[in-house]
Amino acid sequence: MADLLTVSERVRSLLISLNIDVNDPNFVDTPTRVAQWLCDFTLSKEEVERQCKQHAKAMFVIDDDDMIAMEPFIVYSMCPHHLLPITYEVSLAYIPNKKVIGLSKLVRISRVVARQLIIQESLAPTLADMFCKLLDSDHVAVRVRGIHGCMKFRGVMCEAPAVKSALRGAFREDAGIKQEFYDIVNGGKKK
Repeated sequence: MADLLTVSERVRSLLISLNIDVNDPNFVDTPTRVAQWLCDFTLSKEEVERQCKQHAKAMFVIDDDDMIAMEPFIVYSMCPHHLLPITYEVSLAYIPNKKVIGLSKLVRISRVVARQLIIQESLAPTLADMFCKLLDSDHVAVRVRGIHGCMKFRGVMCEAPAVKSALRGAFREDAGIKQEFYDIVNGGKKK
């Protein structure tokens, strides 16, 4: 875990370098707030792994192997290049291998994985691989649609969603299962 006090001191120095009066009542607590935010969204790979394993303890035995899918839910991350926020819609599905995980854990694990400095092109496959490992299933699909603060607030200044999918096992190999996944996560609409 990052050292909150050290990060706060560095943020304070940064503000001073930007000619911000850190004694102004509006900025007195800013270094601590920013430091907390940075610490919240920069988990180490080891911490991500630990938290994901903790969430994955909520497993239940099941007898069928029908697809389980989650329609889009929101997770937040931070751009590793500019340290600006990213809002992701994550959709996922898996084919169980004799066990399922609590539905809220799918969201919690996705949120933990997104709380590291990771590009969207890596987030989708990282999530897919994490769920394959935790669920002991070779059949996982993840679709990530992102609105990037680094594009919206600087540079091109445009809100242009990016989409990345990561398909494993039957979701990659079976066109019918792949189409079923996309039909579910798109609500039957073409996106």
